[in-house]
Amino acid sequence: MAGEDAMCVGVFYDNYCLAISCCDSHENPNVLWGWVDEDWAGDTDTRRSYMGYILMMNGGPISWKSPRQDNVSLSTSKGEFVAVNLGGQEAIYLCEMLTNFGFSQTQATLLYKDNLACIAMSENLVRRKFSSHIDIHKYYVCELVLNVFLKLVHLRTHKMVADALTKSLLSPAFVGHCQIMTGHVPSPLDSYVALSAAFSIFFT
Repeated sequence: MAGEDAMCVGVFYDNYCLAISCCDSHENPNVLWGWVDEDWAGDTDTRRSYMGYILMMNGGPISWKSPRQDNVSLSTSKGEFVAVNLGGQEAIYLCEMLTNFGFSQTQATLLYKDNLACIAMSENLVRRKFSSHIDIHKYYVCELVLNVFLKLVHLRTHKMVADALTKSLLSPAFVGHCQIMTGHVPSPLDSYVALSAAFSIFFT
């Protein structure tokens, strides 16, 4: 594979992940994007939430994680913001690493979410009484969005590939999500990410 047409990335993590992604002449080369999701109170013993993210590039996953949250979330919005925090921190780390490799990200990293309230609050710094219990997580995400490091994009739940990392699914949905997250089936979101990158470059 020619160097300008393909990229191979291998990443080691603290005992939990090794990912390698290779793609030749991909329609959206070297642009980082991903899914992030949360299953609120999914642990029936502790009522803590499970969360997961998958970060993609060149048609394959380069980072993913599926932990249980450290504390009980009092609302689904708080749980979603904790999940976005986790995925956002990893995205920022990977963007810095890619810059060192010579693949600087020229646009905000798109993270797909299926929670409209979380997306709306990420773009609004107004402090409201009903969301005061999630201020720290909220303001961290808002800063990333405001500084154009991240952009949360709504995605319908049945298309949320990160669901496979947070809960039990019926076999057809689980197999379908796994095929997309491992790059065996092209994601329909690739075209949207490529279009967003093109518009970002055009208007910069």
